[in-house]
Amino acid sequence: MSVVLPVYNEESCIEQFLASMVNFLRSQGNACKFQLILVDDGSLDTSFTKILNTFDILGFEPLKRTSNPLINTYRSESVVLERSYRSNNIKVLCLKLRTNKGQTWATREGLRYTEESDLIATMDSDGQHPLPVLMDMIHLSKAYSAVCARQIQRRDNFTKAIMSNLYYIVFELLLKANLPPNVGEFRVMKSSLVRAINVHPNSMALRIAVPAMARHLKVVDYVPLERESGESKYTLLKMLKLGISFYKAKRYIDSTRFKEVNLSGEIE
Repeated sequence: MSVVLPVYNEESCIEQFLASMVNFLRSQGNACKFQLILVDDGSLDTSFTKILNTFDILGFEPLKRTSNPLINTYRSESVVLERSYRSNNIKVLCLKLRTNKGQTWATREGLRYTEESDLIATMDSDGQHPLPVLMDMIHLSKAYSAVCARQIQRRDNFTKAIMSNLYYIVFELLLKANLPPNVGEFRVMKSSLVRAINVHPNSMALRIAVPAMARHLKVVDYVPLERESGESKYTLLKMLKLGISFYKAKRYIDSTRFKEVNLSGEIE
């Protein structure tokens, strides 16, 4: 199983988050193999350096580039640095993008390195997504193409919570798309669905693509954890840019081009 983790300016919490993630995965035993794919989305701080240092501290073995053929297979001009590590049942691939492309692009870039995995998860790297819920979603994924997590208790202030709800209502009306409120980037997908998604441009937002392309979709509720440190990156400007990406993705999915390209993928 692969877990794709986009990272942007998370130097204040990334070390603690990765330590928690690795300890949790190690506690699952060696029966299941995991691959962590961290995509630094052109961070302006020391996030990428702290990521590499954390895996050294946690006792991971650095790997030569030739040990991961997927790096050469899916070499992207957006990626300027790659590092690989391994420790027992956990493999790690760290990618740094040349410039900030946005969470959608960073996540989609990571998905292209999941070819060897049966299941693929995406989640944030700020520690708010509970890891036990991830395991519950993995078990549910046996019966579904994708399992998406929905926040039922937002930890935003009152004003931001109202704005977020209005945001989804407005874009659902404008796009005529069924966007479940408070469903973000916390999900588990089968590999066949990811392969189908990967034949499309990186700009196609997953929050639009997954409901449109998954034949069997399950939504589960969860209560987010407190951020380990730092602040939310979702400013009003970023929410507007996200909305624009939703609009473009919906336009693309409704287009003839999407249907033509989709024939070369495998719809789950």
